[in-house]
Amino acid sequence: MGSREVIEVLFAAYAARDVREMMGCLDDRVRWTEAKGFPYSGTHVGPKAVLDNVWMRMGTEWDDWEVRPDDTIIVEGEHVARAGTYSGTHKATGKSFSARFAHIFEVRNGKIIRFEQFVDSAEVDEALT
Repeated sequence: MGSREVIEVLFAAYAARDVREMMGCLDDRVRWTEAKGFPYSGTHVGPKAVLDNVWMRMGTEWDDWEVRPDDTIIVEGEHVARAGTYSGTHKATGKSFSARFAHIFEVRNGKIIRFEQFVDSAEVDEALT
């Protein structure tokens, strides 16, 4: 599977809440970096760390958490970029948000080996307070 296809599978699996398929897109040593200021910021190493520290928290701390990617995917060899919009309502505060994101992936041998997130974290932060 090529770089573009891996990212398309990841986003489709995320939309379907198919955790097994999502995890299957990640290399055993994936380095997954969430942006500074984002609630799940930091670099998480390995699929279990991504699942526990990012994806599960998004799924349990927010109602209607959604990742809506734009149609455009930019691919340059092993590197893939995709932008879109996050939205959701924080369970503890009842506040909703909508924030733009950009994701940069590096894919090797059909698996994501590196991810970096860029996001308007001020929008997310507002929903948390």
